[in-house]
Amino acid sequence: MKEIADAVHLPLVLHGASGNTEAEIVECIKAGVVIVHINTELRVAYRKGIEESFKNNPDEVAPYKFLAPAVEGMKEYVAGKLRVFAGR
Repeated sequence: MKEIADAVHLPLVLHGASGNTEAEIVECIKAGVVIVHINTELRVAYRKGIEESFKNNPDEVAPYKFLAPAVEGMKEYVAGKLRVFAGR
């Protein structure tokens, strides 16, 4: 990654970062990656939140209620990734 960054002198994007370890992502950022795509893992967090919501409240029909755990799960996931990306 560092060789590519040094050769092209352009911002690099890590597509498909879902599944990479935190250490791998940190190394890519250090090497010149400025955008990291984590969409798949974000979608998984969302789905897990919805599944858990329906498991705990199977009769709930109000979207703002059954979606709340999914949104919270996504927030937690993104906050964790931002800490990784910032090297904390």
